[in-house]
Amino acid sequence: MIRLIDVHKSYRQGAGDLTALAGVSLEIARGEFAVVMGPSGSGKSTLLHLIGGLDRPSAGDVVVDGRVISQMDDDGVTLFRRAKVGFIFQFFNLLPTLTAIENVGLPLLLDGRTEKEARSRSEALLERVGLAARRGRWRSRARSSSTRRSSSPTSPRVTSIPRPARRSWR
Repeated sequence: MIRLIDVHKSYRQGAGDLTALAGVSLEIARGEFAVVMGPSGSGKSTLLHLIGGLDRPSAGDVVVDGRVISQMDDDGVTLFRRAKVGFIFQFFNLLPTLTAIENVGLPLLLDGRTEKEARSRSEALLERVGLAARRGRWRSRARSSSTRRSSSPTSPRVTSIPRPARRSWR
């Protein structure tokens, strides 16, 4: 399902380049659980961003679900992310002017679902993760661990979690 083929990623830094990934090749089968570990600055987040289509490699190919996402145009990558990838970010990329249910439903509306479908699915998801009572709250009033749980309303094939919330380990 996920294949990286000789992937390289460099960033411009001052007069030179900073190499984040150099020749990474890997395969992760459908249904397989993989953990990316390493010290700070070793390229973990860069790798996850490439797999999720948030960034493009400097060289090499990223193939997810049989599609070479590293060669897609911007619109293609956007549609791919919307349909296939779920991100649970370290920092909560929720819109502070929307309630919890509106934040959860937004990607569904962007995917062409009706307001009724988006609301119904959003309510079910908030119920599933124990946040139904907070459906009408704005993000600024919700606890940070709660906002993490409401970050992926679609049914993605790939879920990227850069680091677990501290509370989840207690």
